[in-house]
Amino acid sequence: MKKLVCKASGFLALIVIASSCAPDDAQVSRDIEINNDAAALSTRMMEKNEAITIVSSNAGKKAKDIELTLKAELEPPAVNGDLLQATSISRDGNNLVVSYNFAGDTYYGGIDLIDSKVQLKSEIQFNDADVNDITILGDEVYFAGGTSSLESPAFVEKVSIKKGVFTLDGNTRINIGSYTANSITNSESEIYVTSGNDDTTGGGVYQLSRDLTQQNYQSIKDARWVVEKDGVVFCLSGNPSNVNFFNEGLSTKGNFTHNAFSNAESKMTMDVDDNLIFIAGGAEGLLVYDLDGNLVLQHTFDDNSITNAVTADDGNIFISNGEGGVHVASYDDGEVDIIGKLQLDSKESVNHILLKGNKLYVASGLGGVKMIEVK
Repeated sequence: MKKLVCKASGFLALIVIASSCAPDDAQVSRDIEINNDAAALSTRMMEKNEAITIVSSNAGKKAKDIELTLKAELEPPAVNGDLLQATSISRDGNNLVVSYNFAGDTYYGGIDLIDSKVQLKSEIQFNDADVNDITILGDEVYFAGGTSSLESPAFVEKVSIKKGVFTLDGNTRINIGSYTANSITNSESEIYVTSGNDDTTGGGVYQLSRDLTQQNYQSIKDARWVVEKDGVVFCLSGNPSNVNFFNEGLSTKGNFTHNAFSNAESKMTMDVDDNLIFIAGGAEGLLVYDLDGNLVLQHTFDDNSITNAVTADDGNIFISNGEGGVHVASYDDGEVDIIGKLQLDSKESVNHILLKGNKLYVASGLGGVKMIEVK
């Protein structure tokens, strides 16, 4: 069931009965606001054309070998006057989506839709949910977080894109185990999501169909991040510190112990490319392993940086270190070189980064999102 009430200025307020894995009597009403007002949304997007300086490290390629240009900045939205922080970014084809949560005790969140012309086309805001991670598969957008509207707070939800904007046609929200869902990704036909940190209450990695029907589950204590690459599902856990390998159906392939250390409930991501596994290792910096679990590189950064996210594609690596900023490195034939640090706004704490071809997207918390061209 779905009740729609029109509001002024292009807003659409919707009260939706949230579906869940809980019994029917646990279903609840919740408020969602969709905004497709192009004029209002445009005030959050600022076009740029500014070169980004890289301060070279002592080793590795020279900074001049990589050119970075800031092309646009997206300011974060606010819910009930409270500014949200950008948490994650995903891109598929011409569409880019961004997720947001709120740093306080209240569950506030949002998602944005940006088109190939770098125009903010649609937004959804939640009065009852933090959105921690997001992935896009064609015209379907899946996101993971925590909510006040279900008995168990960890959830996964799906919305759709129709005629270039968000729609709640086919909208579904389900419960999964533990306190919050912290990572989500997809293969060509399946959705994978992690929740943590207590495996005794359902923390681990879940395989879901595109309609969010649960297919398989593996219990993993302190699961932090999930990546799918060439039919293999990689799951990163913090304590114990493991990388677990699964087939697409979540049958176990193997695992190895990594050297990363990160405080409970803090962000910790990984990426897989060119037979290398890149781990954002918290206080241990960037960790790079081969697929057999052999350590290729460990690099810590200045200023007591805590490495919280990493992205790798086509020979380039970008590493976020929270308030310590973003660093760039390169890799070729198993060799990794640290290049230098990007000169971005020092007031911003980076939560997530995504490299897709020649585009770098930086989720800068309360600073919103930076969209950077890489040459």
